[in-house]
Amino acid sequence: MRRKHLVTGAAGMIGSHLVRRLLQQGDEVVGVDNLSAGSLGNVADIKNDFSLVVGDCRDFRTCMTLAKGKDYVWTLAANMGGIALITSVHADVISDNALINLNMVEASRIAEVGKLFYASSACVYPNYKQETPDVVGLKESDAYPSDCNEVYGWEKLFTEQLCGAFKEDYRVSVRIARFHNVFGTAVTAFDQKRGK
Repeated sequence: MRRKHLVTGAAGMIGSHLVRRLLQQGDEVVGVDNLSAGSLGNVADIKNDFSLVVGDCRDFRTCMTLAKGKDYVWTLAANMGGIALITSVHADVISDNALINLNMVEASRIAEVGKLFYASSACVYPNYKQETPDVVGLKESDAYPSDCNEVYGWEKLFTEQLCGAFKEDYRVSVRIARFHNVFGTAVTAFDQKRGK
């Protein structure tokens, strides 16, 4: 049976690679991206069993419409333009990402999506555990007591807790991964404003 997936942030570096992988498995994929950091060029060559919606997951109606009938939701969308952005822009980063994630988790619950994946970040870990090159490998429990790396990390940690609460109270099947050192060539809107 072909599974139906929704990938948020589908035109980003990670999202576009995930879309390709899911399609290789023979599944059907709908992607959504507001193109603030992602690029149509990342998905322009994908034709079969994929459609991209240019939309904004800060809008709950968009999330509800897209989550309906999906077996899996992959939540990769975020206001994340690299370390330069998350260390200098705080209110927009935390409010945008909180809205995106609250909306996707709630829409997934209402739409009875089979499984929800949430892309968290190593930014949930305390700075003091990451200050030297010979840092000991981080593990899940190192995120507590909390002293997150920037506001971006606090929002990621909050959403991990949100996902846990929805799993406990509503039986939403959730998986979380904390990405480290993700590398790509995307130029962000923040970099473009600064002329980079």
